[in-house]
Amino acid sequence: MPHIKPCWTDCFPLPILWPLLVTMLVLGCLLVVSECQPREAHAQLYVEGFGSLSSSLLTHGSQHDPLGPVQSETAPAAGMGLRIGGYREGGYLGAELEAMHTNAPIKAGTLTTWLGSPDVTQMLPGRTFSMHTVGVNGLVRYPGHLLEPFLGVGLFYGVATLGPDVCANGWPACGPLSSGYADSSQTAATVGYTFKTGGLFKVTEHWGLTLTYQVQVVDFQFSGVIPGNCCGGVGEMISGGIQTAQAGVRYTF
Repeated sequence: MPHIKPCWTDCFPLPILWPLLVTMLVLGCLLVVSECQPREAHAQLYVEGFGSLSSSLLTHGSQHDPLGPVQSETAPAAGMGLRIGGYREGGYLGAELEAMHTNAPIKAGTLTTWLGSPDVTQMLPGRTFSMHTVGVNGLVRYPGHLLEPFLGVGLFYGVATLGPDVCANGWPACGPLSSGYADSSQTAATVGYTFKTGGLFKVTEHWGLTLTYQVQVVDFQFSGVIPGNCCGGVGEMISGGIQTAQAGVRYTF
């Protein structure tokens, strides 16, 4: 089956958009309540470490699966990352370098479809999925006294690892239509883009806490051979928006 790059709505379904809108609304309300005028925007250089929790809805499948790619939910999983960035003197614009490790294990499930008569149920096995990314983000901020909201967009280079199929050893576990995905881990690389919103809560002159909601749009094409499956297929794909909630500690020089 030829791969079709997901459209805008596939990358940003409503379950992903709602947390983004709620985060922006909460930060906006805090901003209005806490301060009416921005402080003087000084130049900043900062380093930030953060932990993350991911939960997403991804398109996952094999090029030769008779049922095609399906929407797969990921289980909540922890990750971590590091940022180094800054803002120019007297300005609202900045940039940062970001390195992240994200885990997004794919939940097991079932899919019932009609391929004749009667209906057939296919097992969708759970898979481990993780990725390492390095990227650059452009930022815009509101330099408040206690709260500094920000928005960001950027590009990243990511390398992902997709774990073995727990049902790869045969049909009895997965059913007659199992695509028999690879029985060993596969890796793939891609270039994607990032959308983020969040806020810096200032504790002291140099130290602060950050809360961030971030979406990384990915399109990984795995090329590993899939041995012993019903269709003799090769190649799996994972695409969509990987969303993470992040909490971090920032030191501003």
